[in-house]
Amino acid sequence: VVGTQFRNFLESAFKIHWWVIPVILSNILAPSGIYIYLRLKNRAEEIVLREQRRYHQTLLQVSQGMTLVKELDRLLSLIVHVVSRTIKIKDVALFLLDKETNNYLLKAVRYKRRLPDDLCFGTEDIFIKYIKGRKASIIREEIRSRIQSDGSRDLSELRAVLAKLDELNISVIVPSFVGDLLLGFLVLG
Repeated sequence: VVGTQFRNFLESAFKIHWWVIPVILSNILAPSGIYIYLRLKNRAEEIVLREQRRYHQTLLQVSQGMTLVKELDRLLSLIVHVVSRTIKIKDVALFLLDKETNNYLLKAVRYKRRLPDDLCFGTEDIFIKYIKGRKASIIREEIRSRIQSDGSRDLSELRAVLAKLDELNISVIVPSFVGDLLLGFLVLG
């Protein structure tokens, strides 16, 4: 740009070597642009990752303290409390497999107004089957958009799962597996 805009001026000042000035400027500005880009990129990443580092630090501190808790119910309440406080959401619940009844029982909850105290899910419940089949976190909005985008297929299972999520106002489910055994799951509202 400098060469084309100021060519006449550069030719009158530097005669035959007028092109040296634009070359020198480009050699100075090109690395400067890369440096500025990298600084801005690092700043943006730092801002985005700051919150994630805070989560990691909190979870690390809590996990060290959890080794001191010997009562399961107290530990589960602590987990629910820490997740709720760290993620800054009100509705968090934890379900665990009861081997005697073969049901997933509500063991800890942050705010009881949303979920009934006696809420449980059987191992044959379509909701539990979906969690076991997926073996990953379940997000209500992803299921909703999948149903809307895949309208031609038979999605009765997904519709049933979505209905249950809507009924209980569950936004995210984070399952916990040991091998193929679903030990429990964390519910975020």
